[in-house]
Order: sequence, then structure tokens, then C-alpha cells
Amino acid sequence: MRDAQSQKGKKISKHGADSAAKSIDDPRTSKLLKMGKAVGNTEIQQRLAQGNSSRDELLLFLTQRLGTLREVQMREMAESGNQRDWWKDVSDSHKEGVTKPDPTRWSEAASTYEEAAYQLARGALGRGSQLVNRALELERRAFDSLSSVVDLKDVENEVEGPDCIDDILPNQGSSACEVPAEAQRLADEIIRVTETFVTPPNKARSRDPWWTEEEEEEEEGGNGGVG
Repeated sequence: MRDAQSQKGKKISKHGADSAAKSIDDPRTSKLLKMGKAVGNTEIQQRLAQGNSSRDELLLFLTQRLGTLREVQMREMAESGNQRDWWKDVSDSHKEGVTKPDPTRWSEAASTYEEAAYQLARGALGRGSQLVNRALELERRAFDSLSSVVDLKDVENEVEGPDCIDDILPNQGSSACEVPAEAQRLADEIIRVTETFVTPPNKARSRDPWWTEEEEEEEEGGNGGVG
């Protein structure tokens, strides 16, 4: 009886050892074990909690920014029905700020926010924060190129990343989570837009009347005779 129990105990011990070995073979588990030995389990939990808080803050932030980009994109698309109002101004070469609407300008920033959400959701906090910063820069460029014919009333278009972003280390991690469904939906809607507007011809500047050229020549001749 004792021999049977002894053999059973050996099997359990061997199984436990095998499981531990398999766990250590996993890169993430191995890294956590090493970190646990260095700083202790309590500090690991604190770091993860802090990382998770930053992750959630960034996911909320980028979802809000995608909502803003989608709103402006829809306003820009709506200008297709107001072409008569801005066509003349856009075709006037002297009005440089009045350019034709281009709803596709938001896709690059949106796709970068989408990639940031994916990285944050998989626990790559450092990489995700870098992509949020990159998306913000692309967003600023898009707003800078936006035609003045688009109404930006009640649109928050000059923003910085959340405060936590400056404290995130490049290789810092967090727990994994799901990509927010709203962020995914907004990014998809923005990127899907391919609508373009016809470029109006530049208004040619009319030539000065012939008599103004003669007057200029007379003025130049008169000035030359003064001495």
C-alpha cells in the first residue's frame, strides 16, 4: 500500500515539475519570474495596475480622438452638396486658405490610432503610447491642411496626449484586454471613405490693360531724366 502511495506521489511530483518547466519555457512567464525575484510580487502587481490604468486612459483618449476625426470627416463630406458656395473661392488662386475638401485626409491618423489600440490591447503599453503620439502628429497635419470651407465649430482640434503618456517607458507592459469596439468601428468608418472632390481650375489672372503698360513706361522714362 505504501509502495503504491509512494509511486503515486512520485508521479504527482514529476507532473508538477514538468508543468513548472513548461511555464518557465514560456518567455512571458520566465520574464515575470525573473522580475518577481528581483522586485517582489507586490511591486509587480503595483506596476501592472499602473500600466493597466495608463492603458485604459490611452484607449479612452484615442477612442475620443477617432470620434472627433469622424465628425470632421463627415462635415467635410457634406461639402459635396455645397460645391457652388466654395467652387469660386477654391478656384481663386489668390485665396490660398480655401482649398477643396478631401475626406480621405483622416485615414492615416485613424489607421495609426487603430494600430495603437491593437498594441495597447495586447499589453504592449510602451509601443502603444508611441503610436498614439504618432497619430496625434498625423492628426495635427490633417487639421493644418483642412480647407477653411469646413466648419470647425465645437471641434477640439488642438490637443495633447494624456498626462500619463510622458511617464510610460518604451518597453513598459500591461495586462491584455479587448480592443474597444467603438474605437474599431470609428477607425473602420474613417478608413473606408474614398470620396474625392473634383479640383476646380485655377482662375487665370487677367492681363493688365495696354494703356497701363504705356503709363508705366512714361513714369520710368520720367524718373530716368531726373538728375
